[in-house]
This record gives sequence, structure tokens and C-alpha cells, in this order.
Amino acid sequence: MREEVREDHAQHSLSFNPGKQGMESVMKRLTRSETTKETKMISRVHRMFGSMALFAGLALSLLAVQPAAAATDINSCPFVIATPGQYRVANDLVSALPGACITIQANDVHLNLRGHTITGPTNCQTPFIGVVPSTGIVVGAVSNVHINNGTVGGGFQEGIRLNGTMDSHVNDMLVTQNCLFGIRLVGAMHNSFHAITVELTANPPVHCAGYRLDSSNGNVITSNKVLRGGEAAFDDTGIELFTSNSNTIQSTEVSDNIADGIQLLANSDSNVVRSNTVTNNQGHGIQAGPSSDRNLIQANKVTGSSGSGIYLQLGATFNTVEANTALGNGVVLGFDGQDDNPACDNNDWDSNNFGTTNQPCVQ
Repeated sequence: MREEVREDHAQHSLSFNPGKQGMESVMKRLTRSETTKETKMISRVHRMFGSMALFAGLALSLLAVQPAAAATDINSCPFVIATPGQYRVANDLVSALPGACITIQANDVHLNLRGHTITGPTNCQTPFIGVVPSTGIVVGAVSNVHINNGTVGGGFQEGIRLNGTMDSHVNDMLVTQNCLFGIRLVGAMHNSFHAITVELTANPPVHCAGYRLDSSNGNVITSNKVLRGGEAAFDDTGIELFTSNSNTIQSTEVSDNIADGIQLLANSDSNVVRSNTVTNNQGHGIQAGPSSDRNLIQANKVTGSSGSGIYLQLGATFNTVEANTALGNGVVLGFDGQDDNPACDNNDWDSNNFGTTNQPCVQ
């Protein structure tokens, strides 16, 4: 009896002892179970992040299809822009009163004239000293303003004026038949003017210019045409800088003005005048006045000036004049290249093509 009990106990013990192979089988089952749980967890995580990505994609799509803010129409002047946004001129505008037709007093403004013309109230042929100035477009001390695609003038004392404006852009404009200045900058910094025609800026009684920069630095004028302006030779100017530094005038035509072509005056330093065509002006072609120093006058073509083609006045020093072609100038009085400083002082004349010069260092 005892032997039977021992035998049954032994068999029962063996039934609960899996042995080496049994243990391996149990471990495999446990491993499969854990792997299945991990796989399910990973699948849940993937589904969660997939849903989040889908939601984000839908949100971005909704944002992408939102309509752009509608432009505000300008139907008459005077008009003051006081908030950022898109603005468009809806029709030709006639300014009957002195002052500005359009005034911009906000950052981040895009003004599209849409091919329309803004006309002013001033008769440029009669004296207007003491009269309230008239201006087509005035931009104040703001930034990121864009003006394009239209005509300003005639009949304004100033076509476009930037007062303290920074980092703004004027493109594809015609500024015509204004009295004092086509485009004027006062304390304006780092603005650009591209593909603009400024023409027929003139009045009998006082000085005028296509462009005038006063105390304005770092501005760029490229691919412009400044044409047929002025009333008095050797007085009026195509483009003139007064106390303005580090500006660039490049790839611009300055021609047929009853005036000088380009002037750097009154301590205008470190400007670049490059690759311009300056022809048939009834003053000097390009000139730097006293104390206008360290300017680069390079690769310009200057012909047909009544005065000198390229002219550095006494006191203009440390300027570089190189790789220019100036021929057929001095039609009334002057030379193709002229430096009034003894032995050219510290000016560097190099690799130019001149027909006539006033001293050997001009070469």
C-alpha cells in the first residue's frame, strides 16, 4: 500500500515538473504573450500619432484655403492709410487741394495704383513760393511699404516723398511733370527704387530735380530713367544727393535734362555710381562737390554733356573713378574728365576712356 502511494506521488510530482524542454515551452509562450502585448501597444501609439498628424494636416489645409484679405479701394483723395494691409487705387484720382493725395502712416502697406494716374493741383509755370506744398504720395516714418504700377503727376510740387521711411520699395512707376522734385527722400534709409521713369520735372522760378536725397542713406536706385527735366543748365539736376551716404545709383539712364546729370554734394560720402548711361545733359554729366569723399564712380558711359563728363570739384577727395567711358563732353565748357584738386589729391583715376582731361592724373 505504501509502495502504491509512493508511486502515485512520484507520478504526480512528475506531472508538475516540466523539465528542461517544458520550461523552454513555457518561456516561449510567455515571450509570445509579451510580444503580442508590445505589438498592440505600438499599434495604439501609431494610431494615436497618425490621428494627430491627420488633424494637423487638416488644420493646415483649412488655413491654406482661407481667402486673402480683400484690398481696400481708394476712390478719391485726400486718403490716409493708417493700418497695415493691401490698398488699391480704383480709378484715376485728381487732387484739387494742397497737401498730399495719399498719405501712408502705417507699416506693412502694399499700395497698387493698378495703372491709374494721380494728378495734382499745382501749375508749375507760375510762382508758388509760400503756397502749401502739394504731393502725390507721402510716406511717413514707417517701414515695409510697397508702391507700384501707376502714374503720379503732373501738377504736384513733389511727386512721391519719403520722410524717415525705411526698408520700403517703389517699383514700376511713371512720375511726370511735377514742379520741384519727382521723388524726394528726407531722412529715408535703405529703400529701393526700381524700374521708374521720372521725367519733365521743371518750373521756371526755382531749383528742381528728378530725384533729391537729403540726409538719406543706404538707398538703391536701379534701372530708372530720369529724363528731360530742369529749366536752368548747371543748376537743375537729374539726380542729386545732399549729405547722403552709402547710396547706390546703378543701371540708370539720366539723359536730355536741362541740368546736370548726377550730383554728389554737401558731404555725400561712400556712394556708388555704377553702370549708368548719362547723355546729352546741359550741365555736367556726373560730379562730386566739395567734401564729398570716398565715392565710387565706375563703368558709366557719359556723352554729350555741356559741361564736363565726370567732374571732381576742389575739395572732393579719396574718390575712385574707374573703367568709365566719357567722350564728346565739354560741349560748352569742360572736359571728358576733370579734377580740380592739385595733382588729383587723393582721388584715384584708373582705366578710364577719356578724350580730353584737365591734368595728367586724370586717366
